[in-house]
Amino acid sequence: RLTGQYFRTISDTYFRRYDIPNINDTDSFLRSHLTGEYFGTRFYAQAKMWHFQSLSSDVNSRSIPIVIPTLNATYRTPSLLDNLDLSAYTQLNGAIYSTRENFKSNRLSFTQGLTLPFATSFGLLIQNNASARVDGYALDTGNNSLVSKHDNDTYNKGRFYPVASTKISYPLVAQTQNSTQILEPIAMMVISPNSKNSNAIPNIDSTVFDFDNTNLFVENRFSGYDRVETGSRLSYGLKWSAYNNNAKNQALSFLFGQVYRLHKTDEMTDVMGYSNHLSDYVGNVQLDSQYFNLYYRFRLNRENLAKRKNDIGVSAGVEPLRLGINYLFQGAYTLDNQNYNEENEIRFWMSSKLTKNWQANGFYRYNLKKNGGPIEYGAQLRYDNECTALVFSFDKSFARDRNYKGSTSFMVKVFLKTLGGIGE
Repeated sequence: RLTGQYFRTISDTYFRRYDIPNINDTDSFLRSHLTGEYFGTRFYAQAKMWHFQSLSSDVNSRSIPIVIPTLNATYRTPSLLDNLDLSAYTQLNGAIYSTRENFKSNRLSFTQGLTLPFATSFGLLIQNNASARVDGYALDTGNNSLVSKHDNDTYNKGRFYPVASTKISYPLVAQTQNSTQILEPIAMMVISPNSKNSNAIPNIDSTVFDFDNTNLFVENRFSGYDRVETGSRLSYGLKWSAYNNNAKNQALSFLFGQVYRLHKTDEMTDVMGYSNHLSDYVGNVQLDSQYFNLYYRFRLNRENLAKRKNDIGVSAGVEPLRLGINYLFQGAYTLDNQNYNEENEIRFWMSSKLTKNWQANGFYRYNLKKNGGPIEYGAQLRYDNECTALVFSFDKSFARDRNYKGSTSFMVKVFLKTLGGIGE
């Protein structure tokens, strides 16, 4: 399969003025790519070419990579034993990163691992995993170093990252005629070397980090390859779910947990709230029903339960009219000597199915930080049939960025579905 998209602008603020599909006008970069993929029964391969254009006045365009070729391949064996579901997997990942300032970071990573899941006769679920990863870097600091080296310094750097984990859960099920409840204690032990990430390896693909309920039980919480989560640690929590057997899509769930590290670390103290080996509390509450939906994802300070992150969404109504509110608070934090600002905003929205073919929606975003104010509001009217879609949209933005002082826009868009969803 071959996919791709290409974006380019001569004005950094162009996409703030005009609503273009697949473009987030709050991003600091335009991202274009050409991707080739192969899907096999046990083998998957992907080759991707990335292109970036800076939209921020704070970023030197010469420090932006021109093109980043990446390669990812994964192979998983069938079961290696007759009586146990033991399987092996092999992963190969590489990236070539270079800028106009002659900075270069070429990486090749190889991972070999084993997985062994099984269940006991009394219902205990156990997931075992062991892997060893080797990373090799060829680096040139160029004219503007991203690492603790002198300019125009060329060197190679390697890293060996072994990790083993065991995840154990024990789902306890209680059923009645009308409902099903599942109470599931979960614990995961991860063992890896107690070391630090090397400053000689530039952090390019692991700058985003968010500790929450979605990555409570994972081996490595960094999304990329340039940084790894080191040290042995125990993640534990309690999950509870309840389902209405007489109503479709009616459920309530809850998760609460934290992480205990065997050794202290300075690298992730701010992003995970470590204090005396223990992390912040994380969790979520979710309620789903036909007429009302709610989710609440949180991260709380372990010592005083002060909020570090609150992500709340509530929606109610039926198809003819549905109303919703979303609230996000993310405290400021520091990771890898980079400071990330606090986020604090609220969003109101509505959607309405007017007829079989017509629908309308609208939204309003407001910045709740000190000296904040309205961010954006807009409305949309859409017509759909089997072949085409016609969209009338109105948008008012209050953003400020150099020559862009906010805008009011009205757009008409036509989508041709029979040509593969052009414009969608």
